[in-house]
Parts: sequence; C-alpha cells; structure tokens
Amino acid sequence: MNCYCGPVQPQTISSASDPRLRPFRDLQGRRDESEFVVESGFAVERLLSSGWPVATVVTTPNRVAKLAPMVASPTQFLVAPRPLLREVLGFDFHRGVLAAAPRPDWPRVDWRTQCAQASSIVLAVNGVSDPANIGSLIRTARAFGCNHILLDKGCADPLSRRAIRASMGHVFHQPIALVDDLRQEIRRSTRHGTRWWASTPDPTAAPLKHARTHRPSHLVLLVGHEGFGVEPQLLQLADFQVTIRMAQAIDSLGVAAATAAMLYVLHDIAGNDPPTG
Repeated sequence: MNCYCGPVQPQTISSASDPRLRPFRDLQGRRDESEFVVESGFAVERLLSSGWPVATVVTTPNRVAKLAPMVASPTQFLVAPRPLLREVLGFDFHRGVLAAAPRPDWPRVDWRTQCAQASSIVLAVNGVSDPANIGSLIRTARAFGCNHILLDKGCADPLSRRAIRASMGHVFHQPIALVDDLRQEIRRSTRHGTRWWASTPDPTAAPLKHARTHRPSHLVLLVGHEGFGVEPQLLQLADFQVTIRMAQAIDSLGVAAATAAMLYVLHDIAGNDPPTG
C-alpha cells in the first residue's frame, strides 16, 4: 500500500529517451510479467484510490492539477507533452494519463471464512479469452456485490490494458483469485458448504427463474468460454445447471450479457429475499 508522505512534485519530461519512461515504451503487443500499465483518467484514479502500490504516473500538462492530490510518495509523478508520449508509446495517445504498477500476488479464496458469512456469491470464469469480456465480467461482478472472482488459466489477463479499460478500473477494487484448476476449487469449496451453479445455453438446464426459490446461501456462479461455454467436466461437477430462456432464433447471449442478467437476479434475491439452502 502506498504510504502518503506529503505531496509529490511533478517532474517534467523533455526527452522520449528518458529512462523513467521505460514501462511505457512500445506498449502494443508487449506484456511485462513483473508490472502492468494502466491508461485513461478514470482507471488511473481508481488505481490510485485502491491502495495498490503504484510506481509511476505520467500525464499531460492539462491533467496535472486533477491528479496531483491523489499521487503520494513513493510514486513518481511525471509530466510530458502529448507528442512525446505518442513517440514513446508507439501509437497515437488520446487519454492523457498513464500509470505503471507492480503485478500483485493474487491471494487464494479462504472458503472457510467465506462460508462463515450469512450469504456469499462468487463468480468463477472458465476459459474466457477476450480481455474486453474479462473486464466487463469484473465490472459486473463488482456492480452486483460478488465477494470474489475466480479466473482460471484459460482466461485473459485481468491486468491487460484492454481488460482494465473494460472494467473501468474496478479490477483494483474487486477481489480476484487466479487458479490453475477450477475442479480443485470445487472440491475445496464444497467441503465448507458452497454450491456451484453452471451457466449453460442447454435448453434442458433449469431456467434462471428457478433461482427465486432454490438459491443456496453460498453460491459460485460458473460461466464459460465465449464460443464453447463451460468445459464438460466442470459442467458435470456443478451442483446445478441454469440457463436463460430466449427466443428460438437466438442460441445464446454473449458471456458478459448473460452473466450480468444472472448476477442481477441473484443479487436481487440476496438483497431482498432470504436465500434458502
């Protein structure tokens, strides 16, 4: 967590070769295993308000006044003109604000503590490979009060620039765990009373309205790949399969839209009707 030790004086950058700009150089197509980059004002502001360590913030001169109260030592605060940033990044840059931060160690879910609460809901994501979908799922999960998100190794990087933008920066406030094998998480969590519901377009699955009377107190909603859905082995391990009934001409909703609809219903139940089970 950043330690606020007084205001940080902005430092003006005048050369594209300045070594302090290394994290932002030639961003397109590059993934650093030790740090990540955030772009756009709202996402950087949410990063700064999250308590996550932040190494560097760089902005154009017109954004300095707004960001200055949020940047705390030991974060570097750099100011550079837009044409210089365009040269460093390797593409035309319109968002005006960037930040670089070390990648976190994602903690595992403590299922015992989770199930000690009166009610909980976790979103588990299997093989969703589009960063924009991952970002949308994170934003949706936070909007509807998910206690945690599980992302398996088939999922896109939640700290890619595209995923961060799609999440509107909520990735920095939503608890997330990266897991190698969701089957292990099913075994670990069910020992403590958690139940898994798998989302599927299969017409033989129970309709979402079933949740009105059958939602367990501690639930994991499992959603799957954009084209193939949840892996068959995971579907078989789930306690329950649920679907959203649609017009016959439509075979499925996109994973982001379907998850939003399901979490809306489950959140509404959790907030207004005592869950059963």
